[in-house]
Amino acid sequence: MKPRLQEAALLLAIFFDMVGFTMLIPNIQLRADSLLGSTPLKGPIIGLLLQSTFIIQLVASPQWGRFADRVGGKKIFVACQWLSALAMLLYGLAESIPLLFLSRVMAGFGSANIAVGQSMIVASTDETHRKVVLGRLSAAISAGSILGPAIGGFSAHYFGNHWIGVVGAVISAAGGLLVLLFVPEIKPAPKEHQKLKWIDLSFFQKYPSIKPFFWIAVAASFALATLEGTFGRLIKATLGYGEREFGIIFSYEGLLGVLVSAFVLQWLGKKLCDTSLLRLGYILQGIGLVINPFVAPLISIAPGMVWLLLASTFYALGAGIVGPTLSALTSNSVPDEAQGELFGNLQAARTFGFIIGPIVGGALFDVSHAAPYIFAALVCVTVAFALPAICACHPKKA
Repeated sequence: MKPRLQEAALLLAIFFDMVGFTMLIPNIQLRADSLLGSTPLKGPIIGLLLQSTFIIQLVASPQWGRFADRVGGKKIFVACQWLSALAMLLYGLAESIPLLFLSRVMAGFGSANIAVGQSMIVASTDETHRKVVLGRLSAAISAGSILGPAIGGFSAHYFGNHWIGVVGAVISAAGGLLVLLFVPEIKPAPKEHQKLKWIDLSFFQKYPSIKPFFWIAVAASFALATLEGTFGRLIKATLGYGEREFGIIFSYEGLLGVLVSAFVLQWLGKKLCDTSLLRLGYILQGIGLVINPFVAPLISIAPGMVWLLLASTFYALGAGIVGPTLSALTSNSVPDEAQGELFGNLQAARTFGFIIGPIVGGALFDVSHAAPYIFAALVCVTVAFALPAICACHPKKA
């Protein structure tokens, strides 16, 4: 099978996975809000529900990554994809908060497929082309994020919660089948047999240069988790918007992410060094975050959706720059035989941000609607100015 066809099949499977995963974004916090009613500490409970997937992912992703390096990524990818499908099906059937929690825990155990997919793509790509290939991967993820929230928002609005789970399960299962049939297994490099540990810090001792990248990943995921974890409640409280509008906004962000990853990033990479790219990305994310809670006073100038789309433009441009750049830099810091473990640990680092983001954001939102967005924006700007010089700037062309 031709390498291009193999890459296309894997990217399509990742696209399917992101469609299934992001379908519930417009629905889950509003659905939980309705089930909780007047329950005290509603914000932290919703935050804990959103972060439950990532708590499991924090432990499971490095394990899946190390296991993929040992037995091959294809088997792990397919297993995770089908486990994600079962989690989506349970989400669709859930009629209580405990069942919602259970579905999110199952999703956490199956959420290493993106990290494993990254390692599979990197293993077949040389260092000079990795940023471009990872840009295509980021575009596939962003493309899934376009359709996912839109399908989920409209399905919940017109047909009900059950359709989100059923459709998401079918799409995720189809991605696993696609990889099973069309992506060959890459034989893992021989490695000394070591007992798998639940928490293994020796990886960072072996490759100390990757540590700064992991803290950068935490900051990026924290900002995204704060946005996703409170955005539905924000637009409902300040503008009266619901799942449909939520889906439109996040689909728009996904579309911009595709354009940035597929076209803009390669052009910017010729103009700016990687340090400058990351700084620019985080500053844009911070601007986008801080606009959101102040849209309501601006509706006398233009409709609320216009301002939300403006905020999303800044945020999506920043996220589209940071993601592939960070992945490529980190990937080039370790040998090919450790890519699975690397991306598993990188996923765990991002997961840590997703753990603290929703619960901190939910608690701050109960105090002030603007507080989580201001705080997350300050984190992004702080990272932008605190970044060490991690590369030498590219020489300018004459």
